[in-house]
Amino acid sequence: MNKINSERIMGIAFACFCTGLLTYYFSHSESSAYRIWLKIITNCVGVITELDFSPTENGTAYIALNAPISIDQSCSGTRFVTISEIVAIHLWFKSDRKSGWFQSLFRLALFLVSGLLIALTANVIRISTAIKFLPLEKHIDFLGTALYHEIHGITIFVTCLILFSVTSQKLTLKLFGK
Repeated sequence: MNKINSERIMGIAFACFCTGLLTYYFSHSESSAYRIWLKIITNCVGVITELDFSPTENGTAYIALNAPISIDQSCSGTRFVTISEIVAIHLWFKSDRKSGWFQSLFRLALFLVSGLLIALTANVIRISTAIKFLPLEKHIDFLGTALYHEIHGITIFVTCLILFSVTSQKLTLKLFGK
């Protein structure tokens, strides 16, 4: 593996680590470190295996080995947002900064908005089938909550990504050089 590829892989890994940890920390600040890491791991498992969350009456989801995780209604689309975040990180590091920050940010925003739309579509399908016995007002309320949480999470993600992408590139340059 050459030096350039090592630098890119380390940079992406560092950005994923920092943005994932901070996104979940600030989104679920009342959670313990154990539960934060459990959410990150199960999120990755969901992306790879297409496992879905199964909410119960008390608002708890049981997946892989019946590990209890407190969730909100937006979690059904989380893996789609995660995929868009991974693609966005890749494009962020791959983009030529000489062409301008605006183009780089535009690419990032495009994929995150795409992920948001897919996540909301997943929420519409899931909520429509899971709570069809509830009145229409409740459906709208749940979708509004889902939209809020998705936008909240993506906003935190973008902020963390911008902060740590520069740091990670400087770190990998020091570790590997050019």
